[in-house]
Formats: sequence, structure tokens, C-alpha cells
Amino acid sequence: MSYSVALVTCYYEIYEQPDKSFETRLDEFIKLAETGLPIYLFCDSSSAIIFERELQIYPHVLCISSIALHDLYAFQVRNTIDINEVTMPRDRNMNKDSMNYLLLMNSKTEFIQKAIQIDKWKTEHFAWIDYSLFYIVKNQSSVSRYMKQWTNMYFLEKSYLMMPGCWTQKPDWDMDRILNYPCWRFCGGFFIGSKDRLLDFHESAQSHFYDFVKENKALTWEVNYWSWLEQTNKINPTVYFADHDDSILRIPMQSYVIPLAAVYETTTYEYPIVRSYEPGSASMVKFKGSMYVNTRFVNYWYTNEGKFGINDVIGNIKTKNIMSELNDKLIPINYHEMDEKTIGFESKWSRCYGLEDIRLFTYDNKMYYLATNINYTHDSVNSMMMGEYDLPTMTYKNSHFLHSPYKRCMQKNWIPLVWKEDLWFIYRWFPLEIGKLDDKHTLVIHKNYVLKEDWFRDIRGSSNFVEYKEYLVGIVHFSIDGCPRKYFHRFVALNKETLEPVSYTDNFFFRRIGIEFCLGLEMVNNDYACWISRMDRDPLMLKLDMEKVIFTHRFQS
Repeated sequence: MSYSVALVTCYYEIYEQPDKSFETRLDEFIKLAETGLPIYLFCDSSSAIIFERELQIYPHVLCISSIALHDLYAFQVRNTIDINEVTMPRDRNMNKDSMNYLLLMNSKTEFIQKAIQIDKWKTEHFAWIDYSLFYIVKNQSSVSRYMKQWTNMYFLEKSYLMMPGCWTQKPDWDMDRILNYPCWRFCGGFFIGSKDRLLDFHESAQSHFYDFVKENKALTWEVNYWSWLEQTNKINPTVYFADHDDSILRIPMQSYVIPLAAVYETTTYEYPIVRSYEPGSASMVKFKGSMYVNTRFVNYWYTNEGKFGINDVIGNIKTKNIMSELNDKLIPINYHEMDEKTIGFESKWSRCYGLEDIRLFTYDNKMYYLATNINYTHDSVNSMMMGEYDLPTMTYKNSHFLHSPYKRCMQKNWIPLVWKEDLWFIYRWFPLEIGKLDDKHTLVIHKNYVLKEDWFRDIRGSSNFVEYKEYLVGIVHFSIDGCPRKYFHRFVALNKETLEPVSYTDNFFFRRIGIEFCLGLEMVNNDYACWISRMDRDPLMLKLDMEKVIFTHRFQS
């Protein structure tokens, strides 16, 4: 099994009379082991005997007992300095904050470095976590469920060092305060990073430690020492706000994505063969007691490396749309090509032909489509087109272009939203703008919500919204450059009475990282059903366990 993140921790008996029994601490560690994440556990040789016996059912825990305390650099520094001249913090817990404790805490980066050297699981990301950190976690089941998702976590930055901290600003402390009073710029019990940044962190921490202790004739907590490193510009971590509770493990959601754990069923349709075309994105709608899906067929493809090919002599991108009625298991029972000659507009020369990314919706007892188009426009620029999607004749009726509320089209992924018997459109997300059409088919913004969550800046619309309890729920996406380009998603909940944004999930991907797009979302038998395309082809219908779609974050008011 491959993993994204490996945890590093340690357990050494440094007290003659510990405040907790070994068994109690082992129980706390087992809660961490049950997340399924790979763990490098550094320990003394006597403890290793018990660990190896008690942790046999956790093959992802590697016990390493070959490192004695005197092998660690911080303990070697102690042995080179007259110990009688070294002071410890005045404002410390006399029982807990012994010299051995302070030295062990200042060895965290060295344990990380040694784990990276071992690299048993070949992970690109490592995290320090205190052995008994679950002691401070209040909602252990929620945190454990959240951490289990880290096995396939994908970080958006290749090089990073993130540390939770109780203070959002760097403290401007003099040396007396650094040495003698707890500095909670960093929480200390957890930090995470890429290999390169963690090794840089260790290099900075170790190379300055001897001079720091010798010149100040003092030892202090690791968080204070790290704060001094930051104050003197020797390290530059990304700090996210947290406290000594569950929040310490809540990595900022804008920094990563996770696989969607809610998927429990997938279905691939047996589409008809259409020469030179392959099926791609699909949109589903319920209409007069039946269910229908429109599937876009395209004549191009992406390779896994993100290269682009077109099955056309002169390189034109072309789209066909296929309508299907679904049975009660959401399987198509027929396939009919929509007649685009009925669109009512003259087709002009263009690189792209056809109605792209059709979204089906019902309004005023009729079925409608909303699509992106270029070849029917007057200026060969992406524009939104809307009209009736007529099932009996497989034709498009009363089609017309929609006009942006601004002089230029800032957003092509408009989302139709039938709300309180009127047709609305979500135009964009930052700020969240929702409007209705005037008699000239121009969108007029009626609702504007300024979002304080800056990471919604790049969000675009994906799916339609469905009603669930007191919310309207939909899927949105953002993408980052790469080969191939990478699409990631969030569920978003709006207040169904006001359309105000309420909450959203962590970033996720459906099946694999790459070009994934979701046009269709529906509530079917108390499940979410999603219709996605992969690499703009390979459509898939997924059913999701609604209870596993957790709206972790609330919009700030």
C-alpha cells in the first residue's frame, strides 16, 4: 500500500516516577495507530520489547530502538558544556520540565531526519506528532476519521513546512523571555512538511543549538527555541492558528486535497459507439416522474501525461449530445442523439463546435438546457446558451444566448438554480453573486455575498444544487496547472430560505488526481449520485454515502 504522509514520534523513559503508567500512554498511542497511518516510533530498548508484542496487529508501526538518548545531538551538546552553568526556565513545571525532557523535546527534528533516512514507506511528506497527543483531543472519533484520510492526502505545494501555533503574530521577545517563559507561537506537538523543508528545518535547528545553549548558558523548550529561530530569520514556516486541542491537527484545507471517502458504488454505462467520438461529462435531471441524462460526446482526448489529441483532420474540437432515459437503478435504457440543426443559429467557423457541458434543469414544467458555445456566437468567444430540451423530438427549442452582468464574460460555468419558483443563476463565487435574467436575457445580480474565505477565489461552478434538509447542496471545483491539469472539488451548502452560504467540505478528488469534472448531482434514495468525467472522457456514475460527506467548515459571517 502507498501512503502520502508518515508520522514520526518517540517514547523514552526519562522520569523515575512518570505521571502516567506505561499502559495508559500505550492506550493513547494505539488511538493514533488505529488511524492506519504509517508511524516511525523511536523508543528505548526496554520499551521496544513491549511495543513489538503489543503492536503486532499494526504492521504500519515501525519500532526503532537503535537510537539511545546519548546518540541524539542535543544530549551530546549537554555533555560538552559544563552542566552546572546551564540554567532551565524559571516558569517551568518542576516535575515535568526536567533537563532530559527539554533535551528530548529539542530532538524532534532529529527524529524526523532519521525517519526520512529510513524512508520505509517512500512518502514525500512527514509529520512529527507527540506520542500521547490524543490525550488533548476532545472529539477523538472525528479527529481519527479525519486523519485516516491522510493516507492519500495530496498537498498542493510541493515544498512546505506547516506548524500550528497559538499566536498568529511573531513575538518580539527579548532573550530573557525566550529562555524563561512558555512561547506558544508554535504548539509543539505537531508539525508537517515536505522532505526538503523538514531537512532544512533540522539543519537550522541543529546547527545553531550548540551556540544557543553555550552563549545563553540555558536550555529552554523546543517551541521557544523554534520561535527564536524564526525571529532571527533562520526558519520561515507557514503557521496556522490552533490551540492544544483538536485544532492542532486541522491542517489548513487550502493546502491539501483528500480522496472522497463517501464513494460506495460506481457504475460505468455501456454507451453506443459513435465513430470518432467518446462519451464524457453527463448531466442528470428528474422530469415528470422519470430520470434523464445528457452525455457529451467529444472527439478529443488527453493522455495521462496531459498531452492533447484531436480526432479531426483540421484539428477542430467537436461535441455531440446524447440523451438517455434512466431506469430506477440509474442505468440508461436508450440512447438518442440530440438534433443540433434545430438550434436556430447559423454555425460560423470556429475551432470548437457544438453545445459543451450541457446542464439540464426543469423550470415552469419544462426541461431546459444550459450550455457553453462558441460556433454560434457572433464573436467566437465562449458564451452561455439556454433553451428548451425537447424530449419527444430530440430537439433544442427557443434557444437564446445569455449575457453577462458585466461587459466581458467573467465566468462560463453558470449554475441554474430554481428557487422559490423563479429561475436564478449562480454566476461566480468570489464574491458569491446570484442573479436572474431580465427581458433581454442579461443576468442581473440580486444577491451578493462577500466571502472572507480567500481560498474561494478560484472556485468555479460544477454541478446543479439539490435540496437536502434545510440546505441546497452542490459541488464546486478549482484547478491548478500541471501535466495534466488537476481538478479538485468541494461540496457547498446554501441556506435554502435565503441562499446565503453556510458550510463546505474539505477539498477532495473523486477517483484519481487529474482532470475530473462533475456536472451532475442528484438525491436518489437518500444517496448523493454524481456523474463525473475523467480526462474529459471516461464517464462514471458514483453513489455516495451522505453521512460520510462532512461539511467540516462554516463560512465566516
